[in-house]
Amino acid sequence: IHGQYHERNGTLYYACNNDLKLIDQTGKIVWDYAFTDGTIYLCGEFQDGTALVRHDNLWEVYLSNYTIPPYDEIVSISPLGKKQWTLDLTTFNSSYFPNPIIGYNDTMLLFYVAENRSFESGYGSDGNELWTMDITPISIVGIANSGGRGPIYYYECKQAINATTTILSIVAFDSRYGNI
Repeated sequence: IHGQYHERNGTLYYACNNDLKLIDQTGKIVWDYAFTDGTIYLCGEFQDGTALVRHDNLWEVYLSNYTIPPYDEIVSISPLGKKQWTLDLTTFNSSYFPNPIIGYNDTMLLFYVAENRSFESGYGSDGNELWTMDITPISIVGIANSGGRGPIYYYECKQAINATTTILSIVAFDSRYGNI
């Protein structure tokens, strides 16, 4: 069994399969939040200790030969182990969705490709959209996040020119407003 974990102020968030646990400094399970199905990925924690997870059933959809409807969502779990809000990702009609990260000032950063256009969106810790930036002119094919300095984040961008040439570049943007 493998899982993801994040340590925060001496406590440990642990996600495995469809189960999220908060474990205290003594190793005692403070709470255990079990999703009924699907799998989860622990994306991070907001400053108040709220956990952010991605929950989907995409593996089950694949195994069922696409006979069950897919779902993909971001879920916020409070420091007390209660669901606070969800963001349905299936409504985006996307072809690519890496897991979001929590950036400067508790902004959830979400990159996605929809209908051959690339976007970066910022969401508050309450799940409300703050801004969306169309980054299609940059022609991002692959994207990798690096750590930021304050509100500025850097992404590696790959732009295919032809079968043998790719331009690599770094894009910096302000996560507070979505400005490149």
